[in-house]
Amino acid sequence: MIFGVNTAPWAGREGQWVTSRKLRERLENESKRNVSIRVEDTDQPDRLRVSGRGELQLAILIETMRREGYELEVSKPDVVTRHEDGKLMEPMELAVIDLPDEYIGVVSQLSRCARAS
Repeated sequence: MIFGVNTAPWAGREGQWVTSRKLRERLENESKRNVSIRVEDTDQPDRLRVSGRGELQLAILIETMRREGYELEVSKPDVVTRHEDGKLMEPMELAVIDLPDEYIGVVSQLSRCARAS
């Protein structure tokens, strides 16, 4: 997501921290405490690219900052991708599920149906 200062017409009326300098300090401190948050500069000085483990984590960060008095605007979240060997790579998580032997056939059938659709 791209985090930036609030540029709306009513900016600065509710928040205590409204400058890009304060926003940058807060996000850099968060990235030091929370290793799953990554903060990068963009081509605009008042905008920062913030990467995390998902929308929920970033939504919690935004709400925490709002309650602390920060006034900011954010972009829609984007999936972090990269190119390796000419292929577009997206993040993927592996889930391991332990279940009783009597349900293995049913779960296998369901996973095949899910992959086919």
